[in-house]
Amino acid sequence: MAHHGYTVANGWFQGACPGHQFAPIERSHDVADQIIADVQKQLGDLRAQAAQIRLGEYFPEFVETYRDRRGREKIRIPYADATPYQQEEYLNQLVFDIENRIRAGEDFIQMMESVISLYHGKPLMEVTKKEPPAPIPIGETRISQRGNLRVKRVDGGRVEWVDEKGFRGHSSTRSWRQMPLTSDGLASENGKDKPIVHDRDDSVPKVVQKEDDGLSLPNEAARIAEDDRDASLSQEALHATE
Repeated sequence: MAHHGYTVANGWFQGACPGHQFAPIERSHDVADQIIADVQKQLGDLRAQAAQIRLGEYFPEFVETYRDRRGREKIRIPYADATPYQQEEYLNQLVFDIENRIRAGEDFIQMMESVISLYHGKPLMEVTKKEPPAPIPIGETRISQRGNLRVKRVDGGRVEWVDEKGFRGHSSTRSWRQMPLTSDGLASENGKDKPIVHDRDDSVPKVVQKEDDGLSLPNEAARIAEDDRDASLSQEALHATE
């Protein structure tokens, strides 16, 4: 199976499902069986620890308690220095936490066994890969509420355009494609051509660059949404000045 079960923070992958790079459960549940066995061993250790606390055979090195009755600041003090009430309260909290972990582990094992029973031996789901959209060429024109817009530049998921009055703005590639094409601004059908066009503001030819509209970065969708908001605000401001 592909890498999965991770989180992304600050541009880095963190964590992973222990079943990645192994066969899916539809083909084999060996890894799932090993995970269940590991959790069962941990549950045995937790049950033994809870039993020791109840019998008075376990004494922690420290006790976590609060500095005052308001419970605003949590502190750690040696178990021997704690009052009998603090010792009892801490041990009761330990048992409570351990029992919660035991229940969570039992639920996890039950879930894994249900997944094995439900999916093992079943055929894998086949997913058809969608073809990427054709690149947006420079000079393409589409119809918006403010009139015809013409592409001046495409940068990743951002389309920079100019309207019929010369005002500039930008939109996401997704928003751009949702607008209808003008009769003389049809895009390339095969998406393979790279026409050379002249920008209205200069005489230097520009080569249309192919665009990858896939959201490859975790923050790409947020950046596109921000672009759409900026474009909407710039259009409102331009209407106010006309």
